[in-house]
Amino acid sequence: MIAIDIVRTFVAIELPEVVKRGIAEIKNQYSDMEGVSWIKPEGAHLTIKFLGEIGRDVVDGLACALEPVMAKVKPFKLKIEDVGVFPNLSKPRVLWLGVKEEKNLKQIHLKVDEEARKVGINKEEKNYHPHITIARIKSDEPPQRLKEFLKEFKGKTFWTDVDVKSIVIYKSILRPDGAEYEKLYEIPLLGGEK
Repeated sequence: MIAIDIVRTFVAIELPEVVKRGIAEIKNQYSDMEGVSWIKPEGAHLTIKFLGEIGRDVVDGLACALEPVMAKVKPFKLKIEDVGVFPNLSKPRVLWLGVKEEKNLKQIHLKVDEEARKVGINKEEKNYHPHITIARIKSDEPPQRLKEFLKEFKGKTFWTDVDVKSIVIYKSILRPDGAEYEKLYEIPLLGGEK
């Protein structure tokens, strides 16, 4: 019998240090918000597609398939602005920073989704809503300081001109103090030079 290495994986855009430091500052400012589990800022990323628990061989196959596809995509810039919660304010579960740059991100999401489907990973059912998760809300009631947080940062532009030059396939390792991420593949956006 052959043992298959199963890994919990996702495809994402790695964020630059300036963004990670900024998320750390926001976390420090609101670290006393009750019922909230903040992400580790050093692991902050923009998810393109969660792949789930799949065989390492499937991950390798997907990475090979994505390389020529992403070689045709031009590098681009993101703007990180606004804050919000999923699914709604009365039952918030995820606190996020918004991302503006719909065209390229949606194009990359569709291409990743299509290549993932070819290697046996289910197609995304819900609409893609680009965002950066910064905290998970564990309490049943919205935290007291959540309204204050949303009021302070609603509509705020945090960073402009965030360069996106590659996508990354990450391995997610769940730990009691939060997830850790290991880079398995970095696939460059080469701009489609002929």
